Formats: sequence, structure tokens, C-alpha cells
Amino acid sequence: MPYDAEQLRLLANLSQHYDVWLGAARRVSTERFKWKTVNGREYLYRVSARKGIDTSVGPRTPETEGIFEEYDIARKTRDQSLETLRTDASIYRALKLPMVPAFAGDVLRELDVRNLLGTSFLAIGTVALAAYEIEATDRLPPGYDTTDDFDLTWTHPVLGASRPEPPNALLAALKSVD
Repeated sequence: MPYDAEQLRLLANLSQHYDVWLGAARRVSTERFKWKTVNGREYLYRVSARKGIDTSVGPRTPETEGIFEEYDIARKTRDQSLETLRTDASIYRALKLPMVPAFAGDVLRELDVRNLLGTSFLAIGTVALAAYEIEATDRLPPGYDTTDDFDLTWTHPVLGASRPEPPNALLAALKSVD
């Protein structure tokens, strides 16, 4: 049964909303900043994942204020986009569009934020059925059901590409989701 106009409209909007969120989430996930006062002077610091290893970008200047403002805009865009996606998700469920298990969605989203989905890893198996249905804008025949597990395949990196070793990158993403 092909998708109706409302389902197609939601899929188009959802794709655009996800792209906005993803761009902002990638920007915020790679760098975090905060202001610290040291000896009465404000400095911009790049926040490390490890406590106590933050590095100074420099004292408050128009340049460092610009760096922080770009980061702050990306953070606010990510948060606003997430709210839009939550609204889209409730409509998506109501329209009974194809779904993947929650854990698989969390892992796939994290891999996408880390720019690993589609470059180092691909979703395969029954979890990919939802994507097949969406791309075909049609339902699969009954009997094709998603299982609670999901499979990834590790793609071969382009020669000369400087990416982290996929097993380490996958483990880092799984730890982040867990």
C-alpha cells in the first residue's frame, strides 16, 4: 500500500529537520566551550571530555566571542531542532510509518553524529527494512518484520582516508549510547 500525501509530506519535512539537527549536533559534539574567570580576566576554554583538562583558546576578545557565539548558536539550533524532531516523531508514530527498535535508533543516530554511518558502517538485516520501505514509499508484504537485534557491516575505508579505526569508533559510539 503506497504512502498517502500526509505521510510523504512528513517524511520530506522530517528529512529536512533531521539534517538541521545533525549539522548542529555534529558541531556541538566535536567541540564544547565555556568562559572561565582567571585572576579577574575572562578566558574562553575548550572543554575536554575529561574533567580538568580544558584548554584555553584565549582571553575574551571579539575573536573568541565569535567562536563562542558560533558554538552557542549551534547548541541552541541543536536543542530547538530536537524539539521539532520530537513533534515529528509523535506524528510519525500516529501515521504508522516504519520503525526500528529504540536501541538500534540510538546507536544509528550516534554513528551518524560521529560521521560514521554510511562511511564506515551500514545498517543491514531486518533493521534496514524500515529504510527500504521509506525509500520505496511503499509497504513491504506482510511477514517482513524487524527483530529486536540489528546488524552493522563495516565498510572498507577509502585509501588514504584518515578515520579512526572502525572497531574503536564503534566501541566509543556504543559506550556513548550506553
